[in-house]
Amino acid sequence: MELLKVGEVAERLRISRALVYRLCATGQLPVVRIGFAVRISAEALEAWLERMVQMPGEEVKGGD
Repeated sequence: MELLKVGEVAERLRISRALVYRLCATGQLPVVRIGFAVRISAEALEAWLERMVQMPGEEVKGGD
């Protein structure tokens, strides 16, 4: 299992680190905690992205 740092996830998604932390804190993005370190599984990130893909004609949903 490949574990990514918050900065790596932010870079891949081209969003801020603060937004990644917010997604983790709200449970929208699953995390692995090792002590104080927060890591995101690459597989979990891919699965989350698949759920976020909006199909043509669908309403935008809030990431649940």
